[in-house]
Amino acid sequence: MYLNTPSRRAARRRLVLVWLLVVLGFGLSMLAAWLQGQSNRRHLDAVVRQETQRVAAQVAHQVLRVELGLLGARGAVLTVGWEALTREAFLRYSQSRNLDVEFPGVRGIGVIRRIARAQEADFVARAAADGWPSFAIRALAPHGDERMVIQYIEPVARNREAIGLDIGSEPRRREAALAALRTGRVTLTGPVTLVQAAGQPRAGFLMLLPVYPDARVAADAGQRVERALGWTYAPLAVQEVLQHLDLDTRAYRLRIADVEADQVIPFHDTVSGAAWADNAPQAWLDTAVAGRTWRVALQASPALFARQAQLDPRWVGLGGMLVTLLLAGVLLAYLRAEDHARDLRVERERRAVALQTSRDAVLTSSPP
Repeated sequence: MYLNTPSRRAARRRLVLVWLLVVLGFGLSMLAAWLQGQSNRRHLDAVVRQETQRVAAQVAHQVLRVELGLLGARGAVLTVGWEALTREAFLRYSQSRNLDVEFPGVRGIGVIRRIARAQEADFVARAAADGWPSFAIRALAPHGDERMVIQYIEPVARNREAIGLDIGSEPRRREAALAALRTGRVTLTGPVTLVQAAGQPRAGFLMLLPVYPDARVAADAGQRVERALGWTYAPLAVQEVLQHLDLDTRAYRLRIADVEADQVIPFHDTVSGAAWADNAPQAWLDTAVAGRTWRVALQASPALFARQAQLDPRWVGLGGMLVTLLLAGVLLAYLRAEDHARDLRVERERRAVALQTSRDAVLTSSPP
């Protein structure tokens, strides 16, 4: 019984040391997996933020390049003369441009006139005589202010519904038109439903550039409003404008919203109706676009995770645990070998003592 006690103590010691190693190793493995996951997340967050900045700049560029078309149209209008401008003259100008190539996604470019209520009947008669016999002013809602009427837009084929529309009869369109007059700059409406794209609710915009009697823009906002004759404008369908973005939609979900005060109005989502993980890396950036603030947000997909070639935290943890078990096996074998060697030494010493004791006994019992 007493001879087994050291062996049992040695076995308990081995067991305690091996379990301590296993617990410590597994704990460190889980910590390493967590740290790897955090590192992967930080890397992906940085990638998504960088891509968001690039895409936001591209979105703004895609939209703001339309201003070049409005500037060209304003120049052509002033060259002909505001009062002398005719449908035929505007058609000739539009034929000198290739809108689909120069401004992808733009539905057309047109002219909007400011019409006082007292001049409405005379204006309608002249517009009807100017190549559009059925011309009539149409309002989206009743109002008592001056008219802001779309007289010309090319190409007509895809914008026929817009001719004669009083954009001043709808608050968002009117607000943007007046803002353009006050600032003298190109201005974008908030999200609206284009009359020529009624199947895309609140997914369109009007871009408006004020037209003055000459190229000079008054320094005073009141004078700018008073002197303005109207606008050149372009209707934009968001889906059509943004379809030319350089964006891998398999790796990213793109969402864009119009931000005004405390109101955020989403108007574009590349995966509308699809459920994406809320904890996926994402970033957003507010960017100024022709007098509006657009919030451009990107969210990463699992496809982006795969292409980053990062260590999977699960494999890091599993690898650490396997190494721990290997080390535990080595430690157990070493401790057993050490205990076995110690047992051998103890046995040899015991036998040596026994042998010496027996010799002494023999010598003591021998006759002199």
